Amino acid sequence: MSKVAAIVKLEARNQLKNLKQGAFESIITYKKRYNGALKAYHDHGNPPKDGAEQAMDFFDGLDNGRYADFKVQYLNSLQIKTITAPRDLNTVFNLANNWLEPKALPGGGYASTYATKVDKVEKKTNLKRENKIRRR
Repeated sequence: MSKVAAIVKLEARNQLKNLKQGAFESIITYKKRYNGALKAYHDHGNPPKDGAEQAMDFFDGLDNGRYADFKVQYLNSLQIKTITAPRDLNTVFNLANNWLEPKALPGGGYASTYATKVDKVEKKTNLKRENKIRRR
C-alpha cells in the first residue's frame, strides 16, 4: 500500500465500488467483508455514504448466480413503485437472506418422446454388388 493519502483514499473507494459476493461465499461473510470495506472507505476520509447508498451498493454486489431472480424482481418492484427504496444495509441484507427461491418440480415440461416398433428389420444391401450381379 502507498503512504500517499490520495492513493490510499482512491484504493478504499475502488475496493468498496468493486466488492462482489463470491460464487461460494455466504451472504453473512459477504456482509462482513462489505462492512470492512465500508469502514476503510470512511476511515480514509472519503465522503460519507448514507444508508440508502450502502444498501444499493451491497445489493449490486450480490452474486448474480444465486440472487439473479431476487435482484430482477426487486428492481422491477422499485421501478413500478410497489416498494420503496431501502433505507439501510440491513433491510437489503434481510430481504436477500430470507428470499425463497422456487424449486423446479421433477417430471414437468412440454417435451414428448415417440417410439416405434418395426416387425421386420430389412438388411442393408451393397448397391455396387447388387448392380454387378444384375449385369451378369
